[in-house]
Amino acid sequence: MPPEADAAWEAAQEERERRGPAPGLDQQVRTALAQRRWPQAIAGAIALGTRDENALTDLVFSAAHPERRGRPIAPHERSLAQEWKRIRDGLVRPALQAAYSPGPVGPPAAVPVVRSTTWLRRAWAEHLGGKTVPMVPLRLFGLPATPVHPYTVDAWRALERALTATGYRPRSVWNFNNRSITGGSAPSLHAYGIATDIDPPCNPYRVTPDQPLVRFSTQPTQEQRCAEVRARLADTAFIPRQVAVVEAITTVDGLQAITWGGRWRSVKDAMHFQINVSPEELRRGLRLR
Repeated sequence: MPPEADAAWEAAQEERERRGPAPGLDQQVRTALAQRRWPQAIAGAIALGTRDENALTDLVFSAAHPERRGRPIAPHERSLAQEWKRIRDGLVRPALQAAYSPGPVGPPAAVPVVRSTTWLRRAWAEHLGGKTVPMVPLRLFGLPATPVHPYTVDAWRALERALTATGYRPRSVWNFNNRSITGGSAPSLHAYGIATDIDPPCNPYRVTPDQPLVRFSTQPTQEQRCAEVRARLADTAFIPRQVAVVEAITTVDGLQAITWGGRWRSVKDAMHFQINVSPEELRRGLRLR
């Protein structure tokens, strides 16, 4: 994440933190739908017992098009039919596969909870700047090594496997940068080695106060999607499934391990992935897929 992005990112995180204690599971699903956080809404509906892919797809499609009031898609509405299929194939099916893939016995995954920057700073406070536990070099995607916090190695390896399996080929990856946010004294999450940025030119930071939902490109190749990003027709070269499989990485306790900066409403930091759990939660391990 570039330095100038941190102030806006911090403000968005702090706004989330001030919302108070987490609501119940059903309310979290309704809130996620209202805020167009589709992966969180799908995960919550699955946790509540909905396993039918058509029902889950209808749930998201209806929330995306409240003006239809649940009216079925007519045969001539081909673009809407294609959108419905993209939701099913790009979001619902990966979420179902992730939720019911074989893994160690343990508690089921809950609705993903995104921790605030302040929460993460407190959890990782003793690790600021690599003073307590030195950073280690990690080579991802065959690219030059980047320093990361050693506790996060397995999480970044899981991200690497998820993106590779879904066809994304990064050209640049960087993590640790011991600096404060621009215009303030609070440290960036990069200063703890718990945030990674991938391909800034194709996954840029943008201020989007009037655009709550990230715009994915529908182009078939990564190069074509990146071209649409440069033309400002899309916000990221990632496709929904690639983001979904990263967001589906969980700890053995069912906690979402990594969050994506492209999900924010007022800003889109599509290059940015960050650890979403405490050192203790992360060291307990990840759920095997």
